[in-house]
Amino acid sequence: MSVTVPGDVASSLANYTDGLHNMSVVGPRGWHCSAIDAADGNVSVFVAPPGTSSATAANADTKDLREGIGANIDGRSYELTCRAMPDLGLSGPVPCPKAPAGEQFTRIDHTTANFVDPPGVAGIGTPSGGRYTARGQIRYSPRPIPTMGDEAAEVTCTLPASDATLCQTILDGFRPWVDPIGDPDAIQRCFSYYATQSATRTVIRTVVAGFDTTVGAANRYFDLVSGTPSQPPAVEHDAEHTSTTRVSLCVFDGSFDAPGFVATRAYVMVGLDGKLLYPSVWNDQTSTPNRPAS
Repeated sequence: MSVTVPGDVASSLANYTDGLHNMSVVGPRGWHCSAIDAADGNVSVFVAPPGTSSATAANADTKDLREGIGANIDGRSYELTCRAMPDLGLSGPVPCPKAPAGEQFTRIDHTTANFVDPPGVAGIGTPSGGRYTARGQIRYSPRPIPTMGDEAAEVTCTLPASDATLCQTILDGFRPWVDPIGDPDAIQRCFSYYATQSATRTVIRTVVAGFDTTVGAANRYFDLVSGTPSQPPAVEHDAEHTSTTRVSLCVFDGSFDAPGFVATRAYVMVGLDGKLLYPSVWNDQTSTPNRPAS
């Protein structure tokens, strides 16, 4: 799992991950980490400086005086998102915990919010409540159908004020498995479509990718999968000009009932409103069809 960071700080940073590589956390080089891959699918990583325990952080709203970087993937999405993104309409077994005085949230998009827990405020950040400001981000991965679960991921950077810029780099570099690849606007449209699917048709595990089709979406996706260009340069150039309509190519992993077989991946064209525009292409192969020379 690779992460891209600004060149001027790359040499001072390292990539930390759990044993199953479910998520990746950027942190200062030479620090150490601990991770838990739980049987229920929850994942925790904590990165700490030398001399500080890297035991994974306690639950939110619990004072943790350490300096460090904590990250979690959790099926308890309501608990992670109810304060930051109440309009998601999620519910849980208990009322949403009240935000402590001083905790601040900034919405980034429909499924992402940043947060700040000032010094001394034990909030959603893990760790938070110590002498340093906790800066973090929460990301939500919607459920595809009402009978399936959803997940949320959270990362917290708790470092001295002089490292605020470094914290932003760490937040930007956070890679939970719930993150799809592609163009941010197209990915949001894919999530809109993903949330409307019927249990009788599709069981979607995750949004893999979303691309704006005005820039050769299919070839860009296959290039990422294969690591090499999927079509000759002339075809790649042609593909960049074949669509003038702002639609998204959405790629989903899951289990799909297709005529004659069960597919493991779906490619769907979705419009600006998140609705299906063209018939879905169901296929479990990552290969492109032969195209005649232009």
